[in-house]
Amino acid sequence: MINCEDFGYESFEVIESYMRKWSLSLVKENQVWVGEHPLIVTQGLRNQDDHVRYWPVSKSYRGGLTTMHLPGQLLFYTLCHIGSADRITSYVSLLENMIISYLATHKHKITLYTHQTHRGVFSQKGKIASIGLKYYKNYVYYGLSFNLCCSLNALNSIVLCGLDSQKATSLIEHNIFIPISDVKRDLCTLFCKSYKTFMENE
Repeated sequence: MINCEDFGYESFEVIESYMRKWSLSLVKENQVWVGEHPLIVTQGLRNQDDHVRYWPVSKSYRGGLTTMHLPGQLLFYTLCHIGSADRITSYVSLLENMIISYLATHKHKITLYTHQTHRGVFSQKGKIASIGLKYYKNYVYYGLSFNLCCSLNALNSIVLCGLDSQKATSLIEHNIFIPISDVKRDLCTLFCKSYKTFMENE
């Protein structure tokens, strides 16, 4: 059973503090939290010494490099049991394939793909979804960001995920508009099904 919660529009720091409390609790229930953040650059554990100009910055406990959260981007946080650490790569693939399957289900004419060394979801126009996770004692938290109708000028003003030549893209740049409420609902449903299959193969 997974409890799906919509946190609406809340700061990254507040949501991260809730995730930290969850990770340290003795009894954990599987959770999915969806919503949006005000604009902020977050840095993963691999590059917290990088200097970012102009934008507010938060040093995060997650893995990965630098990314940006902002209105029009859906945050999909999964706080779930996955078992041993050797399943992390498969779990990342689950999240990537969820985005690809979601848009395929809607029959939108957009070709998406993944990359073995740079995790996330890409189209020919750029990176449309980023993933950053933290593994702790058989559980993962944090999750993915999915660009729906956010400002690409802001996103492309920083080096995203350490990829100097890789630009960000969004659904709206592909002339696709889906209400964020629909995306939240549909991704929660799709994730619950994918996660069930993932755990059955443990």
